Formats: sequence, C-alpha cells, structure tokens
Amino acid sequence: MRKLKYFVLIVCLLLLGVFIIGKLGKNSTPVGTFIGAPSNELVLKEGLDEKAENSQSNDNASYFKGLVLKLIELYKSQRDKVRAATLITDIEKLVAKSRIDAFSERWETLTLCLADFDCKADKFFDMIATVSLEGAKHGFENGKLIVELLTADKYWGTDNVVEFSKAVKYVNDAVQEKSDKIKQAWQEIVVCDGKCKERTMLNLEMIELLARD
Repeated sequence: MRKLKYFVLIVCLLLLGVFIIGKLGKNSTPVGTFIGAPSNELVLKEGLDEKAENSQSNDNASYFKGLVLKLIELYKSQRDKVRAATLITDIEKLVAKSRIDAFSERWETLTLCLADFDCKADKFFDMIATVSLEGAKHGFENGKLIVELLTADKYWGTDNVVEFSKAVKYVNDAVQEKSDKIKQAWQEIVVCDGKCKERTMLNLEMIELLARD
C-alpha cells in the first residue's frame, strides 16, 4: 500500500512538471526582434523556415521603401500644406513605429526645417540616407546603393576626390545589374556632372526608381 502511495505521488509530480514546462514554453518571448520594435511590428525572427524568413525580410524591406518614397513625396509637395500635413503625419507614425533613435533624430531636424514648408533637399537627403543605411541591414536590397548615390552627390565637385570616387565607382558598378530606367537615370546624373539646375530632381528620381525596384 505504501509503495502504491509513493508511485501515485511520483506520477503527480511528473504531471505537474510537464504542466509547468508547457506554460513556460507558451509565454516565452521570440528572439531576434527588429531593433527597438515592439513584437507586433517590424520583427526579424530567428529559427524560421526559409519561406517565413523571406516573407519577413520582404515586410521589413517594404517598410524602408515606403518611408523613403513618402520622404520624396513630401519634398516635392511640401508647399501644398494640406498634402504636406498628411505626409508629415504618416511619416511621424512610421518613424515612431521603428523606434530607431537615428530616425527620430533626423526626423526632428527635418521637421524643424519644414516649419516654413520650404526645406532644402540636403535635409531630406540626410534622412533618406539614414533610412536606407538601416534598411540595407534588414532586407532593403538597394539601401546601400542609395547611400552611395547620395554620398557621390555630396562630394560631387568638392576636393574630396577619394570619397567621391569610391561612391561613383560603387554606383556605376551596381547599376549595371539594374533596369534600363535606372541605368538611364544614372547616366543623366553623370551628364549633369553636379552642375545642372535639375541636379536635385535627378537624384530624387533615381532614388525613387531604386526604392520601387
């Protein structure tokens, strides 16, 4: 009788252990969460199958592409205060969603510049470069290319020929694998040579093509 009691006690303890382990497994937090993002937002999870990983990478890339495209649209339409107000609100939500400090800092600088709804392109380019650089780490295939394009523009016509040359070579090599539209956009930038009045718009047009690629 005593042996039976011990046997029942052991079985009960084993069942209790299985129950506790099951509860802990259910409540565990997934690893590999996107930098600063809540678990229901931009997440990059480890240990997923290849199809799930590709899907998550595409979701993250879409976020960065969407933010870049909204910044370009805001630059073009900033003097239309109604349209600009809508875009500023949308971008504010996207920046908050990422919870990336660099985004918040650049966005704060840009919004101060936007107070008169006539902000120069260089402030937009700074924000676009920051977004693209971070995006390159999280599935935005053309993120690095956009950064190098803006680096080339920054040093075009300056004494910093080393950084300029590195950036131009990177862009020129990379666009050879891209569409004819992107190749043509790059050729127009080269012909402009940093001197034409369309310089800013040419860069924005190429960035837009890369973000949609």
